[in-house]
Amino acid sequence: MTSNNGEKPPHIAAAANEGVPSSASTEQQEARPDDERAPKDDTGCECKPKVVMLPELLRAARHGDLQRLCALLGGLDDDESPAPPLPTTSQDDDAVVLEVYRSSPLLPPSTTAGEGEETFSLLEGTTFQGDSLLHVVATSGDDDDFLKIARLIYGKAKHLLEATNNNGDTPLHCAARAGSVKMVMHLLKLAVGDGAGDQREEVIMAVRKLLRKQNHQHETVLHEAVRLGNKDLIDKLMSEDPELARHPSNCATSPLYLAVILLEDLHVAMQLHDYDKMLSYSGPDGQNVLHAAVLRSKEATRMLLDWNKDLTGKGDSYGRTPLHFAVSIEPPTKIPYYYKILVSILRYIDIYTLCLDRFLYPRKTRGDSLTLTGMLMDADESSAYQTDDKGSFPIHVAAAEGSLGTINILLNKSPNCATLLNAHGRTFLHVAVENGRHAIIMFVRRRRRLAAKIMNMQDNDGNTALHLAIQGGDLHAVLCLLMNPVIEVDSLNKEGLTPLDISTRLIPEGLLHGSHQRIWIDESLDLANANHANPSLDHRQEKCICRTVREERDSGSKRGEKDDHEQEDSKTITESTQVLAVCSTLIATVAFAAAFTLPGGYRSADDHTNGGTPTFVGSYSFGAFVLAITFAFIYSLLATFSLVYSGMTKVDYNIRLEHLNSANSLVWLSIRCLLVSFALGLYVVLAPVAHRTALLICLMCSAGLLHGHMSARTQIRMAVFLQGRIGFKVWWILGREILGNILRPFWPFLIIFGWPAYLKWRHQQ
Repeated sequence: MTSNNGEKPPHIAAAANEGVPSSASTEQQEARPDDERAPKDDTGCECKPKVVMLPELLRAARHGDLQRLCALLGGLDDDESPAPPLPTTSQDDDAVVLEVYRSSPLLPPSTTAGEGEETFSLLEGTTFQGDSLLHVVATSGDDDDFLKIARLIYGKAKHLLEATNNNGDTPLHCAARAGSVKMVMHLLKLAVGDGAGDQREEVIMAVRKLLRKQNHQHETVLHEAVRLGNKDLIDKLMSEDPELARHPSNCATSPLYLAVILLEDLHVAMQLHDYDKMLSYSGPDGQNVLHAAVLRSKEATRMLLDWNKDLTGKGDSYGRTPLHFAVSIEPPTKIPYYYKILVSILRYIDIYTLCLDRFLYPRKTRGDSLTLTGMLMDADESSAYQTDDKGSFPIHVAAAEGSLGTINILLNKSPNCATLLNAHGRTFLHVAVENGRHAIIMFVRRRRRLAAKIMNMQDNDGNTALHLAIQGGDLHAVLCLLMNPVIEVDSLNKEGLTPLDISTRLIPEGLLHGSHQRIWIDESLDLANANHANPSLDHRQEKCICRTVREERDSGSKRGEKDDHEQEDSKTITESTQVLAVCSTLIATVAFAAAFTLPGGYRSADDHTNGGTPTFVGSYSFGAFVLAITFAFIYSLLATFSLVYSGMTKVDYNIRLEHLNSANSLVWLSIRCLLVSFALGLYVVLAPVAHRTALLICLMCSAGLLHGHMSARTQIRMAVFLQGRIGFKVWWILGREILGNILRPFWPFLIIFGWPAYLKWRHQQ
């Protein structure tokens, strides 16, 4: 079949390759320079022009259509069944079809034994992923038809067995990734061929070279088999090349690493090790298999340590050893449920850390060697003295993570690692203070020898752990440190500042709430007899000489700063006034309504001489209810009046602040009185019929009254912690303030509950 002008029509597959040069232009392309003929990809590597695979070939390979492929490729070899002929109508048509294949501009040139001119091969076509026809067949299945197709393709183009796609995968990679054991072994059988004698050895080496070929991820065929956990395929591959698990050897993921990190079943890892005791232990980012084992399980870690203990001292690309990994993921020590209940109760007043280490973390534990950290330390104690790239030892990592049990194990196994310093010259106590690990601070305090060594150690800036705790504004950490008499409260850092100097400097300027952490830290240091640094004589003289000049120069700026602070504080007062005004108004409204909607209602005028009076008048609980609701209304109303003044920006700043503080106290008093009136009102109506329920309601409301005593709670914490430093004298110093803060909000209750009791007593008299 020819066109009218005598030219041959293009093949049907030419429509799928628009822009591909024709055979006439191919000669011109071959005459071009190398830099024009070989374009470069994104990585800068030269890549050959790709020829798109014919759709008919791709479909037949995907479906395992042996008959169609035989028709397209020209049949099998002599030892296979002959290929069916192409469906043609005449000899001329058949010849035309063959000519079309040869002259198609889609296919690259190839030479045959019978012809000296360049021809085109159908098997050179690839998909857009770079997969050859053999890649497609290897991925699609391993039935008999697919195996025969692979043999057919290999017979036509043996080089495709080593061809790679865009990912660097060979057909063996694709077959192994698909889990096709038969296809993998069939391809290997084709590669071995009929070699014998000396050629046999060469063929075996060639096959092993093919098996060890790595893709762009540095993975061999064995990696794919391990990833699938296919033990049969692993056996086949390791039988062909017992040293296959040694590749890659460095800076890449080994098959053993994949077996440990991906598979919960360790039998695959054991299978690889049984074949070759010298297999590769490498992993990504400079890791080794022991890193993966630590992340996986204790059983895997124990197995790897039995195989190779030298892995403990090898760090990854960041210098982190397996011990660094272990201390960062070590699970916390198991705490019995009854201790958890005790801790939950003590947490309310924040003194639970006083007993945590006493009961839960003994000095030595019997199961140290059963933990990840214990196993690694038993294998190589020197790994505790190896830093990562940031200069941190494993004990610093454990302190940052708050793993007290791990630190206990490290100190039991190697006590000298307690004084190790990181790149900033800090001990693990510094790191624990930085990260707010209070249990570790208490743990160090209870070990007197350990506390004597590291409590006062200074970092590169001269800061002790107490300096860092104050800089971080962590009151609990400061109290934990001050609890130990060993701590020096007047030590100077390289800036010549004591802890009290730093605390005073860091107190924010302007309007502050009385429960601000910085204020409590400063008061705690005062109770611990901390002092400011005494400036040297030269410093005092310089200060006196420069004082007059600085006062004249800075007086204007100081006045400006003061005005700025007052403006900010004025804005804060206004915002606080708005919040409190909502509360006080709401309480006043509720109290006013409750005063005229009394529990139990009123007596009827027809049935009683005192008609219109409350039903429960004269009872003790009702009298207390009336007084409580009265106090709630009065306090909320007074708070509202005070807030009116504090919200006026034209009023003097000090007067506004005084009214705001007064309103704050009055609002809290009104809230407590309203809560008491609620409990008493329910008690009045429920006591005659459900006395136990009424008592439970009163108990619940009484517990709610304890909320909000932040000052008293903090002072109790300070007294408990500082008792270890200055003795019971701290209770004499803080006792009156604690009692005042607790009793001051409850003085109206003396009248609420005392006056009805007095009236009842007088009535009985």
